[in-house]
Amino acid sequence: MIVMTILVVEDNPDISDLISKTLQNTGQEISVVNDGELGLIAGASGAFDLILLDAMLPVFSGFEVCQRLRESGVTVPIVMLTCRDSQADMLRGLRLGADDYITKPFSTAELSARIAAHLRRQKDYKQNKNLVIGSLSLNPSRRIVHSDNNIIELTKREFDLLHSLMQSRGDAVLRDSLLGDVWGTKKSILQVLSMYM
Repeated sequence: MIVMTILVVEDNPDISDLISKTLQNTGQEISVVNDGELGLIAGASGAFDLILLDAMLPVFSGFEVCQRLRESGVTVPIVMLTCRDSQADMLRGLRLGADDYITKPFSTAELSARIAAHLRRQKDYKQNKNLVIGSLSLNPSRRIVHSDNNIIELTKREFDLLHSLMQSRGDAVLRDSLLGDVWGTKKSILQVLSMYM
């Protein structure tokens, strides 16, 4: 299971708490920052699958953050969530690179549904993107692994295991997460090992 990470850039603590609780209930990991400068730094880090961005922020406005992130090559979905509800503001946000524009007050159900739609597309992209580590290349959609231009023959389970580990490159992998991804169950490690003994 791929856990998607969301950056919330919002200076109103009541709203950021409401958003965090709403989105955490859908199984996502949430990080919150409360000004445009921190939003720009965090958003450019590459650690997030989606950015939820207020327009009216201290230091840099959400419009400026959105523009700078896009100019720096950040491609993850950016959803603007703001009380700026004029058509001119909405068009400005979209022209600067926002993927969606939601006005306050907002329905938490609508917010969750829109975020879920963006994350679904992002998840499909991540799952089908070629993974490369050194000379090893894995194509998820064709289920092919190459090393130095040679195809490596793998069983289905070996492929799934390698795919899961390569997706988590640089991160520790929890045993239960790995078992769920590869075996599709929460079997204990002893049950899995017994299959090979």
